[in-house]
Amino acid sequence: MAEGKINEDEWSFFLRGGQVLDRSTQPAKPPFDWITQTAWDNLTELEKALPEVFTGIANAVQLNNKEWNRWYLSVKPSPPESSQLPGEWETKCETQMLKMIVLRCFRTDRVNFAIKNYVEANMKKDFIENRPTNIKEVFDESRETEPVIFVLSPGVDPTDQLRKLAEEKGIGFDSLSMG
Repeated sequence: MAEGKINEDEWSFFLRGGQVLDRSTQPAKPPFDWITQTAWDNLTELEKALPEVFTGIANAVQLNNKEWNRWYLSVKPSPPESSQLPGEWETKCETQMLKMIVLRCFRTDRVNFAIKNYVEANMKKDFIENRPTNIKEVFDESRETEPVIFVLSPGVDPTDQLRKLAEEKGIGFDSLSMG
């Protein structure tokens, strides 16, 4: 966002989706099992929120049900977040963010994977990789006036590593369990 690569309206829709306040003005949901009411709400509101790109997408989904259903259900050779959008929508959605917005309308279960792809492509892979915590690095970056807090997962206990580091540095070590 700081670099101006993300449109605020697109970002807002991506985060919140479409909220229908009055369904009486909304086109009727098509009778396809694979389109949930929430997906239809998101899709019809997307047309209103970002009309410069998405005008006609709800109609396109209705007219090309089989193609959109195939995209929706795709797993192999690639899942929906990596597959081309049906018809003209692959071209209309010029940016990865616009494609993620369409994915968010239909497949919220695949959004995390799309976000990882986006971060890797536009930032650094470092932001999506879990690497083990190096206690020495944490110590070197810390200050004596700032506490270091470990939020632990089940089965993780840094006590031995901390004790070893304290010995190497000649520092006293006391452990207090907050559990």
